[in-house]
Amino acid sequence: MKILLADDHVLFREGLSMIIVNIFPQSSIYQVNNWAEACQAIEKNSFDLALLDMFMPTEFSWQQSLHYFLNTKPILPVCIVSGSDNNLYLQTAFKLGIKGYIHKSAEVIEIKQALMQIINGELYFPSHLSNIIHNPDKKIKQFLLTSRQREILNLLAKSYSNKLIAERINLNENAVKNYINNIFKLLAVENRIEAVKKAQQQGLLT
Repeated sequence: MKILLADDHVLFREGLSMIIVNIFPQSSIYQVNNWAEACQAIEKNSFDLALLDMFMPTEFSWQQSLHYFLNTKPILPVCIVSGSDNNLYLQTAFKLGIKGYIHKSAEVIEIKQALMQIINGELYFPSHLSNIIHNPDKKIKQFLLTSRQREILNLLAKSYSNKLIAERINLNENAVKNYINNIFKLLAVENRIEAVKKAQQQGLLT
C-alpha cells in the first residue's frame, strides 16, 4: 500500500510514518511538506491513501487547495490529520469530500481504526463530530473562492470580457486571466460557460 503523507512538521511526519508502518508493515510512505508538493505528488504518482494536514503552506487557502487536490484524484481516499477542532473547518473538509479526520492527539488504536475504515471505503470521524458531519452548514461552499474570485465569477456571469473585468476591478488583464484560470481549476471546469453554470448550481453567485 502506497500512502501520501503531507505535513509541514518533519518530526510529526516521521512519528506518524513509524506508527503507520507498524500498522501496515508492507506500506510505503511518500512524504511532502506543503500543498503544492502534495498536488504535484498525486499528479505524478498513484497512491492508495492520502493523509493531509490542513494548515500547510499554500498559495491559496487550505479550502481551495483541498478542493483542487480532491478534484485531481477523485477516487483517492483522503484523510485530514490536524490539531484543529474547528467545527466549520471540519464541516467544510467533509463537504468537499474527505473520507476521515484524525486529531493529532489521537492514540495509536484510534489511528489504526480510522485508517482501516477509510481503506475499506468507510468514513471515519470521532463520535463527538457526528452531528457536525451529518448536518453540514449550507454556507460551506463560500470557502471555495476568495472574495476577489467570487467578484470576478459574478462578472463572468454577466458576460464581462477580461478587459471589462480588469477595468471594473482595477487590475491588469494578465492578472484577470490568472484569476479566471484559478477559478476554472477550483471548480474543475474548462471554460466560462461551465464555470458560471457550476457556480449557479453550487450557489456561489451573488
